[in-house]
Amino acid sequence: MRTLTGTELEAAPAGLMTPATSPVGLDNSSAQRGSIDDSSAQRGAIDAQLERMEPIGLDELNAQARLMTRVDRKYFVPRQLFIQLLQATEDDFQVLEIAGKHRFEYRTVYFDTADFRFFRDHVQGRRQRFKVRTRTYVDTGSSHLEVKSKGYRGQTVKQRIVHPLDRPFELTGSGQNFVASILDSEAGLSVQPQVAANDLAPVLETVYDRITLTHDEQRLTCDLDITTRNGVR
Repeated sequence: MRTLTGTELEAAPAGLMTPATSPVGLDNSSAQRGSIDDSSAQRGAIDAQLERMEPIGLDELNAQARLMTRVDRKYFVPRQLFIQLLQATEDDFQVLEIAGKHRFEYRTVYFDTADFRFFRDHVQGRRQRFKVRTRTYVDTGSSHLEVKSKGYRGQTVKQRIVHPLDRPFELTGSGQNFVASILDSEAGLSVQPQVAANDLAPVLETVYDRITLTHDEQRLTCDLDITTRNGVR
């Protein structure tokens, strides 16, 4: 089983933000060793910087920037550059705070077909595509089943329902019905060949810490210490 950690993403040259859809060099062993040595100090620097930012509660954040429909842009950012970005924007962004914490553990399980249809649609850049996943919010003890759809105009629409906390690798009966209702919608029917909800199985699990920043109606989510695992059960 291959495991990638967040420190492995730090081999990019300083000052470079790499689009998440581009290949990232992971074979720079000396850079990785340096990142591992520095990671503890960098985590402390990130936490200290977050303490200097204005906090915002979850209810206020959702009222201000819930963003269930949005346009996404994703980047891989070296950790040191991330610290510099926090320093440069500390007066502009608020940071999500719950019970005095700014980092929250997420566990996400992705579902796909046996031939990885959803993954292939993403890699091939199909404008109409889907993601199906369970997401567990470890710190708050809650879980949701989510379907994300990407439309022709580049918008991402996320729909979700509450999911049993102890069944992250399963689609329950109600979960399958929920997924089917979206895959069988007008948007889903436009994707050929069609995907049936009962053809989906867990294929990948990701675990990471998330920091959420907000400014006006913008939301910036920052994922650190990312680990991926084979989700097949």
